Amino acid sequence: MEPMTSPVRRLARANTALAAAVGIVVGALGMNLVNHDDPGGSASAAGAAAQVETAASSATSPAMTEPVGGPVATTPAPAYGSSSPSASGSTGAPSGPASSAPTGPSQATSAAAGGGPTGNSGSSARGVTATSIKLGYIHPDVGAFGVVPQFQVGDGGKILKSILDGWQRSGRDVVYGRKITAAWTTDNITDASSQRAACTKMVDDEKVFGVAAGYQIGVGSDCITKEKHTPLVVFEYAATDEQLLRDDYPYYFSGSPTVERMMRNWPHWMVSRNLIQGKKLGLYYPTTMAGQIGALKNELKAVQGNVVAEVTTDSQVTGPEDSIAVQQFRAKGVDVAVMLVNAVAQANFMRQANSQAYKPTYMEFDLSSSTDDTSASVYPPETVDGMYAMTHIYMGHTPTFAPETKACVDNYVKTWGAPPDQAWKSPWVKLNTACSAMELFHRGLELAGPNLTVQTFIHAMEQIRNMNVAYGQGVTFTPADHSGLHAQRTIQWQKGCGCYQKITDFAPLFVS
Repeated sequence: MEPMTSPVRRLARANTALAAAVGIVVGALGMNLVNHDDPGGSASAAGAAAQVETAASSATSPAMTEPVGGPVATTPAPAYGSSSPSASGSTGAPSGPASSAPTGPSQATSAAAGGGPTGNSGSSARGVTATSIKLGYIHPDVGAFGVVPQFQVGDGGKILKSILDGWQRSGRDVVYGRKITAAWTTDNITDASSQRAACTKMVDDEKVFGVAAGYQIGVGSDCITKEKHTPLVVFEYAATDEQLLRDDYPYYFSGSPTVERMMRNWPHWMVSRNLIQGKKLGLYYPTTMAGQIGALKNELKAVQGNVVAEVTTDSQVTGPEDSIAVQQFRAKGVDVAVMLVNAVAQANFMRQANSQAYKPTYMEFDLSSSTDDTSASVYPPETVDGMYAMTHIYMGHTPTFAPETKACVDNYVKTWGAPPDQAWKSPWVKLNTACSAMELFHRGLELAGPNLTVQTFIHAMEQIRNMNVAYGQGVTFTPADHSGLHAQRTIQWQKGCGCYQKITDFAPLFVS
C-alpha cells in the first residue's frame, strides 16, 4: 500500500493523539457532540493573536521570511529504521561551526545568567537581534470538544507565561545578551487550514526564530519546516512517524520516539514481561497505520510471536470492525489481543468480548495516548485491572515527581497560584509537554553560542545528550536521529486508583 500523501498524513498524525483521545472521552460519556471545523468559532479566535512579552526593550526583529543566508543546506535525511550513521558521522549534519557552541552546561549557564560572554552576532536571523530572541509556541485547540471537562487542554497563554517567568526567576531568560520573548497561537487539531494558519501567524506575522509545540501540529509542521525553513521542536507522547522526520529534516526535532521505533521495541518488551511466549496473537489496527505496521510485524516475527489473526479498520473512532475482530480472534483461539486502534474502539472490543465470555490478555503502549489515565479510564475496569503497558515518557503515577516535572508545575503555581489541574489530567499533561518542548529549545539556544542562526541552532540541537525534561528522561539528538527519547519503562493499570502506576525504572530501548 502506498503511503498517504504528506498533507493527509500530517493531519492524520495530528488527530491520533488528541482527536482520537477526545473521541474516547466523548464515547465514554455517551455525548453526541459535533466537531465544528470553524477556527473563527473556536478557542483559536481568542488565543490566536495573544502574545507574551517579557523583554525589557522594545527592539523588533528584522522583517524577513527566510533565515539569514537562506535555507540550511544538508545532505538527505537519514534513513530511519535502517542502519544509521554514528553520532560522530557527518550524514545530514549542518556545517555550522562546532567551535561556536559551548561545550558544557557551565559555560552555557553562565552566559544565560549574564555572568558569561555578553557579545553576540547581532541580528543574525529572523527573530534574532542583538538584544532579543523571539520564539513561538503553538497550543492545541480542541474546538467543540472543549466542553468535555475530562479533555480540556488548559490555557496556552498561561502555560507560556509560566515557562518564561520560570526562566526569568532562575536567571535563564537571557542567553548571550539576548532576552527571550515569545508569541503564541492555537490550531484546531482536526482542521488543516487552522494548522497552516498557525504556521503563517508565527513565522510570517510574528517573525519568530523558531517554534515549540507540546503536541503534533499536523500540516503546520511541513509549513514551518519545509516551506519556511524554521526550526520546530515538538514533544508529544503519541509520537512522530519516520516519514515526517525525513520530510521535515533538518528543521524538525521530536522529543518522543517515532511510531516505528515504538513498534520495533514493543514485541521485545512483551517478551521481557513473558506476555506472548507460547501464546496465539491477534493484531487489530487502523488502515492509516499500513505504512508503519511492518515495523511491528517484523519484530514480532523476530521474537517468534505467533500471529494467527489480523483485522484492520477504516473507522475514525469505533465501527463494525470491532465486532469482526472479536469474532475472528475468538474463532482462531487468540490468547493475546495486540490492538493499535484508539481506546474507545478497544473498549468496544473488550465489552463485546466480555459479553461472549472471551477474555484474552490485553496490553498497551504510548500510541494514540493509550497510556494516559484519561484514555485508559474508558476500559471496563475488571477487564484491564493489572494490564501492563510500555511507555517512553513519565506515564505511571509515582510517589514523587521527577525534578524537571516538579520545576515545571512549581513555576506554573508561582505564576498563577495553583496548578492547571490535578496531576496526570489533560491540562497538567499539556503543561508538561509544553515545558519539555520549550526546555529543549532553550538548551539548543544555549549550545548554539553567540552566533545564533538556524544552522548553528540545528547543529547545537544535534549535540543534546541524555537531557531530562518535564515529561521524559534522557532525550538525545544526533545528526542521524532527530527523535529524542531512547528509553522505556513498564507501567500497570490498577482499578483501585483508576490509573497507571509505575512498575519499573527507565531502561534502554531493546532495539534502535
